[in-house]
Amino acid sequence: MTPIAIASLSALAGLFVAVDARTGDQRLVLAGMRSGVVLAARLAVIGLAGALATAVSLGAAGTVFDARQWGVYAAANLLIAVTYGLLGVLLGLVFGRVGGVFVAFLVPFLDLGIAQSPMLRSDPAAWATFLPGYGGMRILLDGGLTATFDATAGLLLAVLWLVGLAAVATVLFHGATRPAACPLRRGEPSMPGIPLSLQLLIVASVIVGIVVVSAVLARASRTSGRDGAGDQQG
Repeated sequence: MTPIAIASLSALAGLFVAVDARTGDQRLVLAGMRSGVVLAARLAVIGLAGALATAVSLGAAGTVFDARQWGVYAAANLLIAVTYGLLGVLLGLVFGRVGGVFVAFLVPFLDLGIAQSPMLRSDPAAWATFLPGYGGMRILLDGGLTATFDATAGLLLAVLWLVGLAAVATVLFHGATRPAACPLRRGEPSMPGIPLSLQLLIVASVIVGIVVVSAVLARASRTSGRDGAGDQQG
């Protein structure tokens, strides 16, 4: 339950920062502040909220659970927090406040609570490897249950999701913070110098790239795991 709580709270933090600060961000950009600086400030707030949720959740979990590698276990939870914080930004920019809240609660439960849960199956289903929590949960289980770190593939997947979500959030943020005082005309790009079609192509390419690389790394990880098990039996 710890990663589910952390992911949900972080997603909500990202969602509300993206939604509530949109008007203020537009005014800051209109006043001359660079949108990259505004985005960095918002991501810092989301990161602090995720770190706070992680610290409180780990403090509560520590009273009933003793992880084998507390450093790895805590880092995995923080990684999940940052991942879902960025996902919350996307949910807020795409679905808005009301719809985004429902999705922010639903996605962590389906991903971490069902698809990645070791209580339901020993290994996640093939489709679960495409979800944002797969890499973080591999690291979390490794740190919580084993004495050595063996989740390199999970770490690569988690970093891939972070980079991909950050790229998509940056594209959407630039479009959302275009000053409201300068409404777009039909056919005008939402980002200066970057056509809307190219923006959509960037977002789609990032998502497809994440899915493809996730599948490759997950398959390689499972193959190496079977080889290791065969060597031990031999």
